[in-house]
Amino acid sequence: MSDKQTHNDECWRLHTHHACAVEEIERLQAIVAKLPKTADGVRVTPAMELWVRQDGEILHFYATCIDFVAEGWLTQYGMHEWFIDEDCYSSEEALKAAEAERSES
Repeated sequence: MSDKQTHNDECWRLHTHHACAVEEIERLQAIVAKLPKTADGVRVTPAMELWVRQDGEILHFYATCIDFVAEGWLTQYGMHEWFIDEDCYSSEEALKAAEAERSES
């Protein structure tokens, strides 16, 4: 096999590998784009710690159960259920900042 043929074969192999990698990245980006976001805009991933206010108390729990219902993304902890995009925050600081912003307006 000539050096030129070897070079062409290597270029084709790298091109094919790159195309497969690009397709895989696009596939994974599509999955991430479908993940729900917290009220402060952070994508929720399995086992992520979430923060909510329940009956005046700040609670945190891990998002082990996330369901899509007609009204939106729902998560639960024990007997409680929260809509991720309205009630849940990515950190206690984000929850407190949102509450402070609401009280100012």
